[in-house]
Amino acid sequence: MRKLAFCCACLLAVWAAGPGWAQITVPSGGTPDMAAAISQVGPGGTITVVSNLEADQNYFVGVSCTIQGQNPSITLRRMGFTVTAGNVTFRNLVIDGKSTLGQRNPNRSFLLRFTQTSSNILLENCTIINPASGVGDGLVSNPLSFDSPGAGVRLDTGANVTIRNCNFSNAVDAGIDNEVCVFFSAADPTAGPVLIEDCTFAAHSRGIQFNSPHGDVTIRNNYFPRTGTTTEFDDAEVSGIFLATDYNPVGAANGPTGTPMRNLRIYGNVFGGGVGEIMENNAVCLRGRIESVEIYNNDFTRRVDSESVLIYGYGRDVYIHDNVANGDSNSTGMYVVLGYSTQMTYPDPGTNLYNVVVRNEDFTPREGTGVGFGENMYDVLVEKCTFTDCPVYGVWSFYLPCVMNIRNNVFTRCGLSSGPSAGNVEGAILFQSEHSSAVNNVMIDCRDGVSFDPENLGRTGANVGTNNVLVAGNTMLRCTRYGIDDTNQSDAPATDPPAVGIKIVNNTFVFPGLAAMALRSKEMLVYNNLMHGGTVAITNVTTGPNAGTFAPTFQVRGFNLNSNNTIRDGLTATDITANPRSGRAGADHRGVLALLPDSPARTRAPPTASTATT
Repeated sequence: MRKLAFCCACLLAVWAAGPGWAQITVPSGGTPDMAAAISQVGPGGTITVVSNLEADQNYFVGVSCTIQGQNPSITLRRMGFTVTAGNVTFRNLVIDGKSTLGQRNPNRSFLLRFTQTSSNILLENCTIINPASGVGDGLVSNPLSFDSPGAGVRLDTGANVTIRNCNFSNAVDAGIDNEVCVFFSAADPTAGPVLIEDCTFAAHSRGIQFNSPHGDVTIRNNYFPRTGTTTEFDDAEVSGIFLATDYNPVGAANGPTGTPMRNLRIYGNVFGGGVGEIMENNAVCLRGRIESVEIYNNDFTRRVDSESVLIYGYGRDVYIHDNVANGDSNSTGMYVVLGYSTQMTYPDPGTNLYNVVVRNEDFTPREGTGVGFGENMYDVLVEKCTFTDCPVYGVWSFYLPCVMNIRNNVFTRCGLSSGPSAGNVEGAILFQSEHSSAVNNVMIDCRDGVSFDPENLGRTGANVGTNNVLVAGNTMLRCTRYGIDDTNQSDAPATDPPAVGIKIVNNTFVFPGLAAMALRSKEMLVYNNLMHGGTVAITNVTTGPNAGTFAPTFQVRGFNLNSNNTIRDGLTATDITANPRSGRAGADHRGVLALLPDSPARTRAPPTASTATT
């Protein structure tokens, strides 16, 4: 009798709706009600769910419609929806992959899936949580992790998608190894626009993942309290926002000659949660071809365990500016930016990254470096930033080639690390690259001001020195070691030649701990510098087993002013001496201007009446 009554109720619901009805109410009762509603709703119609439902059922939505809860607490458990139509909206619903007993449905790797035929998608005021774990372990060692994660929302399309004011805070459950909140699969590589705003993302692996590039993506004003689980793993791909075009099966098509992720804007987001919540690795990780990326006005002040922005990318036009990161922000640097591809090997020109700007940032990492730049990068600009208490470096350019300009920044107490790098060349700026410059910066109480420290990186015979670097107009106050520390020229100069063409001009060095400059490169240009205090002005004595064995040579050296330090050092053969120098005079160490013995000013005849001017 109860079965007969139930069937009659279902038939009554279908009959009441009629074919193509615009407004349908789904009462409690389970699968038949939702199935009947979807089959009966007309184009542009609305299905309103008035009470909680639970069913191990996947529903196919093939008509444009709105599926909404009567209020935002209406919960659909263990269900899934596959959408093949355009103009579909989900609103005011909790879609939970767990049963009322708290168990995830193993049949629901995707709670909402939008196929390639869908478009004009709106998710609004929904909670979409707890899908089944996908294939793989979520780490880079398993490529399947990027192709088939479990996801609250899977989009095989990216055509006009809006996700607004939704909650994707998944539970931290045992046995969930590969879970993404919102997953854009490897289809539709030129789609857009995509807007994701005012949402919360807390995932085991990644918050938002793109397996294909898109044409217009905005991610703004969202909250990313955590990814991963503390101490479970340490992998760069556990990120709040992740671009994976270097990893998915169509990666070759999306590589250096393929379609880039274009016009990506990430702003106004908060990364890292409160007590016990952490971005286990990166806040933003972009691996693949990019073009026109802007990351700004984000808050990285909470726990981000590794880089706040990590770009293993290639392409052009990355603009990072006006973000906030301080205190307990991160451990190994606010940004690490690399021109790099997992598909290519050095030195493939297709992996170059051009025009990267970092401006108006405050860097205070807990460990490591403020910002680092890697190989295959050109036209890099860092300006108007502050670097405070960076344990190892303020700015680090490592590998080659990397062409950068660091100007108008302030570095305070950088390089005072007690970690594994302590005792080497930590400080405000480290160059391991060519054709770069540090101009008009101020460095206060740093270990070293500017350091040159090339690496061969296995490229035998290549000149990987820091050639043709300009250091000009900087002020270096109280560097605890050297204002400039030059460690170019290795133990094997035949296979690792010394750097040439370094130009050091118009800098001011005040009270360095050891010397204003420790130099040993070749054909250097060193002039118009003011060096006050410290043990010596210029020396070739550097640390290590070969201290003092690599004497520099100069194309130009002179017009420097030494005050309150050793007036001359052992490097005089190529010095330009037709310039006045100051020397130490008296117990008060005041600098007294004195001409060098061989200065032409000493031997020039006094002016005569015919040559004197009035």
